[in-house]
Amino acid sequence: MTLRPTEPAWCGPALTVALAAALAAPAAGQTTGDAARPAPAARDIGTVNATGAGNSLTAPRAPGTTADVAPSRAPLAASQPTSVVGPTFIRENITPTDNYDRIIQFTPSAQNVEPAGAGLQQNYQQTIRGFQYTQFNTTFDGIVLPGLPTNFAPQSASYFLTHDIGSVQVDRGPGTASTLGYATFGGTVAIISTTPSNTARINPYATLGTYATKLYGLQLDSGAVAQLGGAREFIDAQGVDELGALSGTRANRKNVFSKIEVPIGENTVITLVGLYDDNYANTPYGATAAEIAKYGPKYALNDDPRSQAYRGYNCWPGIRRNGRCAHDLCGLSRRWCRAWPGAALGPQPP
Repeated sequence: MTLRPTEPAWCGPALTVALAAALAAPAAGQTTGDAARPAPAARDIGTVNATGAGNSLTAPRAPGTTADVAPSRAPLAASQPTSVVGPTFIRENITPTDNYDRIIQFTPSAQNVEPAGAGLQQNYQQTIRGFQYTQFNTTFDGIVLPGLPTNFAPQSASYFLTHDIGSVQVDRGPGTASTLGYATFGGTVAIISTTPSNTARINPYATLGTYATKLYGLQLDSGAVAQLGGAREFIDAQGVDELGALSGTRANRKNVFSKIEVPIGENTVITLVGLYDDNYANTPYGATAAEIAKYGPKYALNDDPRSQAYRGYNCWPGIRRNGRCAHDLCGLSRRWCRAWPGAALGPQPP
């Protein structure tokens, strides 16, 4: 006898479930392959170390590994887009005259322009994700760099040089409620200073470059002093002199940086940091297209007192030094200095 349905019916889902149950259930009197195999014996694999926790800026990396030599890396514990430039890359790839604004170039979505040369002038071209240097936060060892009182813009060439920077972390996000700063909405550039060595040593160094650039310095490390509970210190003195890639943009800088770490107990370290920076420069503020066409692409300042681009009018800082006008360092005569003692950026002719 043949049975014919009076109307078509679709039993796809029910059929699928039934078929899956039939395939999953073993036949009577049979066992699955996994159940038939004996359980593996437990074995001791020793101690396993995991990285990524703790302070991602100062955590040591195995020499020669990708995390050690890569331009930047992302910490495993980061809660926002974050990149860290480590000490090995800074030491082997960043020009000694440079500053932190050059280091952040090697992280995603960050850029900087140095028209006068590597770290040789104040540069106001740093951006992170399109935010300008006045729109993101900058800290040094966790302390906010205040910068100018008018716009809270840090002076990248007025603090420390590459030789004293251990690592730099760039946060491309606003951070958390505990993030301090004037402009955290644009991100944070967190600079960590070099850690004093456990070994006593003397490190003289020097660098010569184009544009008559000369850098010389001496770093002294005390090493860990057992009589002081393992306290250690280093002091680094540097000098930079250069003529600049652009005309009239000479700069002279002397910098002394010192750091002391004193352990107090097992989990506490007191850190003392001191910085002295003496910086004088003829700062360019750009040139018109007509000036570049007439004088060339390296034109910035000149020696004509009748010109607004006279290097004597574009001097930083415009203050007195050792009893004589700092404008003299910019090529101005003492007569102009006496006539205009209060000029902030150099005297203007009548």
